Amino acid sequence: MPDLSPRLALITHGALAMTADDDGEAAEMYARAQSHPATERFPFELARIRLAHGMRVRRAQGGAAARPVLTPPAETFERLGATAWATRAKAELRAAGVAPPPRCPPRCR
Repeated sequence: MPDLSPRLALITHGALAMTADDDGEAAEMYARAQSHPATERFPFELARIRLAHGMRVRRAQGGAAARPVLTPPAETFERLGATAWATRAKAELRAAGVAPPPRCPPRCR
């Protein structure tokens, strides 16, 4: 399947990572997905894979290890205007110990 198209390769490796029982196999598949040469053409798909990776890292290794993995997808979703996905990524960042930004009073906007 990954040989059919670059997008399908990215999604296939991401799906294999998300469904892997072994953490080593998952890490290998996440690395393959994220290092694919076509990733920059598919920012949304890459961000979804990175979010899933960060969620797995947070559960296995804790918040400190997950923060640098979870930050790029949160930023990408925000930039793309994918608000539901950005909200989900920010929730994972909070679970990883990142405090939400302070609320700005109306007069500072």
